[in-house]
Amino acid sequence: MADDDFQQILENAYRTGGRLDDTVLDDLEALATAEQTLGPDHPDTLTCRINLAHAYYEAGRVDEAISLGEQAFGECARLLGADAHDTLIAGNNLASAYREAGRLDESIATCIQALTSAERSLGRDDPMSVTLINHLADAYSAAERIDEAIELLLEVLATRERTLGPNDLETIGARNNLALAYRDAGRLDEAVRLLEETLADAERLMGIDHDGVLTIRANLASLYDDLGRTMEAVEAYERALKDRERVLGADHPDTLMSGATLGSMYKDLGRFGEAVELTETALTGLRRLFGPDHRDVLRVRIRLALVHTASGRAEEGIALLEDALAGCERLFDSDHPDTVRCRRDLADAYREAGRPGDAVPLFERVVSDWERILGPDDRETMAVRNLLALAYDDAGRMGDAVEAYERTLLDRERVLGPEHPATLLSRSNVALTYRELGRLDEAADILRAVVAGRRYVLGPDHVDTLRSRNHLALVCEESGLIEEAIAQYEATLADCERVLGSEHELTRKVAFNLDDVRPPDWEPRYAVEERLAEAKERGDADAYLRLLAGLDLFVLAPKGRADDVVAGRHDVVQWLVRSVDGHDHAQVFTRGATPRQPDAVYLMKSISTLARDWPDPEWRVLFNRGVPALEWSLPHDALVRAAREAVPPPGNRLLTRLDGPTAGPLAFGLACGALLAVQSAVPWNDVGLVYGDYIGRMRSLRDEWGVMDAAQWRERTDALLGESGGDPRVSLVLSLRRGAACGAEPAPWRRAIERWSRDNAVPPEALLDLAARIGRYEARFRDDGLLPAGGVVGTALAYDFGRAVNMARWGREAQFCDQDTAERLVIGAGRRCRRHYDSWAALSAGYALGRVLRFGDEELGTWYDSVLAAHRILTGAAGGPWQTLSW
Repeated sequence: MADDDFQQILENAYRTGGRLDDTVLDDLEALATAEQTLGPDHPDTLTCRINLAHAYYEAGRVDEAISLGEQAFGECARLLGADAHDTLIAGNNLASAYREAGRLDESIATCIQALTSAERSLGRDDPMSVTLINHLADAYSAAERIDEAIELLLEVLATRERTLGPNDLETIGARNNLALAYRDAGRLDEAVRLLEETLADAERLMGIDHDGVLTIRANLASLYDDLGRTMEAVEAYERALKDRERVLGADHPDTLMSGATLGSMYKDLGRFGEAVELTETALTGLRRLFGPDHRDVLRVRIRLALVHTASGRAEEGIALLEDALAGCERLFDSDHPDTVRCRRDLADAYREAGRPGDAVPLFERVVSDWERILGPDDRETMAVRNLLALAYDDAGRMGDAVEAYERTLLDRERVLGPEHPATLLSRSNVALTYRELGRLDEAADILRAVVAGRRYVLGPDHVDTLRSRNHLALVCEESGLIEEAIAQYEATLADCERVLGSEHELTRKVAFNLDDVRPPDWEPRYAVEERLAEAKERGDADAYLRLLAGLDLFVLAPKGRADDVVAGRHDVVQWLVRSVDGHDHAQVFTRGATPRQPDAVYLMKSISTLARDWPDPEWRVLFNRGVPALEWSLPHDALVRAAREAVPPPGNRLLTRLDGPTAGPLAFGLACGALLAVQSAVPWNDVGLVYGDYIGRMRSLRDEWGVMDAAQWRERTDALLGESGGDPRVSLVLSLRRGAACGAEPAPWRRAIERWSRDNAVPPEALLDLAARIGRYEARFRDDGLLPAGGVVGTALAYDFGRAVNMARWGREAQFCDQDTAERLVIGAGRRCRRHYDSWAALSAGYALGRVLRFGDEELGTWYDSVLAAHRILTGAAGGPWQTLSW
């Protein structure tokens, strides 16, 4: 090979593979040297060619590995003979590359060809033959020929034990491989028993830090995950990562992949912050080691995309997946398994993002790809057909969805058997589709069989077993079997809390369902709800709707999609729909009936905007689901009629939550923020997740306050509560007046300002103008009764403290803090108000002054009028907080 030829190969390698590792570079140079000095047909040159092909394989350059490997295998067979050692190695390596590329028939054929030669020349017990048998088993497993794979792996284990002994490293490896084949066959209990025994023996023989031990431990963690032994899986994954960091170093590829794997586990547990951090760290490290287009880099990029998608950042996940798919098509080809799997993940991300129009054609392509590449009975083909059914369901193509679900179930029963975990999943999907169609008796019968099957196959504590129990309870509830549903929910919740913990998404769903199904000891939270209940009891739908016309109404929406709308990644937010008696219902709630719904937020509507924004006229409206005294299903046209006749509710209203705090430090703090609550027509004494419109609130926090996360929210809240907050010039001139003890007399105040300005070498004009402006505002306050005759404002801090109360409520609504934190902040604001004011009237005047100084002009206008109206409501309401809470 000429130097120019070698340089061309090197440049091409860099161009197609990103960065090459040292092994590839060394093998490229070794091949060039051998061809120049020994000739292309020399045995050492053939060995160099074999080594370079394998280096390409290890570097993720599978197409190049195959191309060079085919050449090496053919030349070795021609020049050295089919039975030569290098020929067998070349065949073994080529079979592995075919398998990695998804060319399974060629992988199996090449393995059998090489194995036949090895048996003929070396015997079946020779290490070379055993290696080929092992790789043939790998190819069978990848091709879904699991029984044949297990038979070969049992033979490999027996041979290793007979020839090497039970304690040899190769024997330990054979037991690990057999356990993984048992897992692929759905024989999970056998798999975990064998792997636990293997790990104990490996630790005893090799020590806890041996690389093989670390690999077995990571495999065991994966098995625990498959078995639903979630806490054990997390602990095992965490230990595997720590061990590899300690033994191999934080930047070793195995360590980085362990971090990505643990990140995926955290994603499944809803620990998204940790998942993102681990996965991004792994991606950065692998990209630094291998360049942007290495197969492991692409795989971890896909994992990061799935974390973003699961955490509600759907558009970020989709952008990453689209980029990763382009990388896969560039690195591999359109039919490579990694490319097809990335296409599948992108289709599923489209589905999760509510884009079934994009998801369905992509899923259909993936199904077609797998049927052509792997065959219609391959497990991956059937799994994607199942996902396609989900996409059909989301697109409203229920007939296609049912057909796809039922076909997948029949195929899995035939190929995998009736008790395989994938078959049980398909059976569950069919049952849940029947539930959507109102075929509740059939759904319940199938789900009972699923629960029994999963208990037997996966165990009673597996997360899928617990999930199917929740589904069965839900169908019982919808079938009217309330007592059975409650018993099912209670037992399932206890097991979820024990196995998964109280914060797992399934635990929270079961807890919500249990709260939802129990007939509550209902007490109205707002006075209007008593009148709604009376109208419901009379069957007077017109009166019910007339009452709703004066209320804020709330629609459930997925939090992830609502956040996407706020961020501009989506234009439309989905409403959560519930099927009742075979009809789709949008769920609408009055303020006092809003349930605690996991991973959901509330959009606030009037009855007019509710009718205007209604997504589908075929939907009915279900008011106040879960509160029997208020729950009512009405047709869409009744809502439209009521909206036409509705009169918008007035602004500046004092709303009191009947079961909210009305005494004590929390109530006092909330009352300090009541001016803004009255202006916004929201309850003054409520701290919770439902306050106003979630999307409007998040946009307001972002655009008006610069708040986009919990840290920024807390920083803003703390600033409002600071004793030195607000405009320092206002604080200065008011403190100078207090020091002069001059009340509303302007002359002593001016002299105090001039004296301070002279002492501090500051021009007095701006401060004098500000004092004059404050004096004019206070005169207006006295005319309107906001201040008594001769009264003045001591400090304007009430404006910041009042906003701090509402910032605490907004933070709770935005889910930036927990309930205790929000309440502590409200109580803190109340304490500060007590320190600076001696009455509600003084606080009100301080709040008004702070507001008009910030927004008003000499005419005052609406910024002042709305505060004055709220002041008059609060001071005049006999049962209001400013009349019942003493200072």
